[in-house]
Amino acid sequence: MAALWARLGLMLAVTLALLGSLTLALLRAQPYDAPAVRRLLTPPAGCAAPCWLGLRPGVSTLAEARRALERDPSFSYNDSFARWGRIYWTWSRPPQVIEGAIRFDRGIVREITFQVPFREVWLLLGEPDGGEYVSEATFAGAGGLSRFPVSHWSYYRRYALAVHTPAGCARFWDKVSMVRLAADDQRDSPPAAERLPDYRRRICAEVRALRARYGGMALFDW
Repeated sequence: MAALWARLGLMLAVTLALLGSLTLALLRAQPYDAPAVRRLLTPPAGCAAPCWLGLRPGVSTLAEARRALERDPSFSYNDSFARWGRIYWTWSRPPQVIEGAIRFDRGIVREITFQVPFREVWLLLGEPDGGEYVSEATFAGAGGLSRFPVSHWSYYRRYALAVHTPAGCARFWDKVSMVRLAADDQRDSPPAAERLPDYRRRICAEVRALRARYGGMALFDW
């Protein structure tokens, strides 16, 4: 009888372990989804991109923007700079706080921007459709001038989003990006010559080579 109970106990333990492993595997297989951030990054149903909270740059009015923010208690906004064509908003649902701005001209919304860690964009939207390094810095070292990127844009055509991120190699995915929606962002974005992770690995390898060449003095904040 003792042997029978031992076998039953072993079978139960194995079953529980398998169920635990299966549950973990299923959880890992689920797509990443942060509802709050997804709502900020993707247009609501029935509103063609670019669209944010039902607001369309180039179409929606400032009054509509105020009403959209006031409908959700998680949003607050500052009207102090309205005379200069901007209102600043904050979305707060602890522990998350996201800040942004709505720029308008003659009462029409022209641009919506907000800041979010690039990892949130990457996990929710995946590989961008296009991207480019748009600014460079020059370092004068013993071997002559070297150039390296300091600013990167990622483009998501489906959502009409442009995402600006500092290009430094250190903790790139944790860097705070500026997400931009604007009426003029319907233009074709540069194609993705290679996947962003591959592109970054190549760029960062070049940066490490510069560090080695100049004794670690170059690019100290990269």
